Amino acid sequence: MKKYRHYFLVAFAILIITMCNSKVEAANWVWVTSTDFVTVEIDALNVRKVNGGIYYWDRWTYIDSEERNQYIAASQKAVNDGGRSDIDYSNYRYTVARYYCRKSYDGTIYATLLDMIDYDDNGKVIVETSSSVTGGSKGTYPPGSIGEREYYSALRYAY
Repeated sequence: MKKYRHYFLVAFAILIITMCNSKVEAANWVWVTSTDFVTVEIDALNVRKVNGGIYYWDRWTYIDSEERNQYIAASQKAVNDGGRSDIDYSNYRYTVARYYCRKSYDGTIYATLLDMIDYDDNGKVIVETSSSVTGGSKGTYPPGSIGEREYYSALRYAY
């Protein structure tokens, strides 16, 4: 009986560790919108309703364009100015981010950026930023914006 107890404890520990992981390990990316420089998707498997709002992950995949080059230059400057010369944005390709959004009674959609991970062309993490470091970037999604489209797309998959 003691032998099986050990296996049970190990299996339980693995289950707890897996459930506590906030990163997107398995995703079902659903297209939201595209522009001439980015394709935006949300993860339909990981949308949750909590306290009148929703938590969701999005992915912004940038195509080769002037806007991507400007983002790379601004991001590289920001990390260099912050004393992080070890971070290289030259092969930047996409960002995966987690948000908490809620809609107020007047229709305004409030968003809080919780986590953000930038990846290169090969899927390697360039830099990861957590709200525990930044305090969660807050803002609103204006009508007609990509953020508003993301919110309503995510809302369809929320449970």
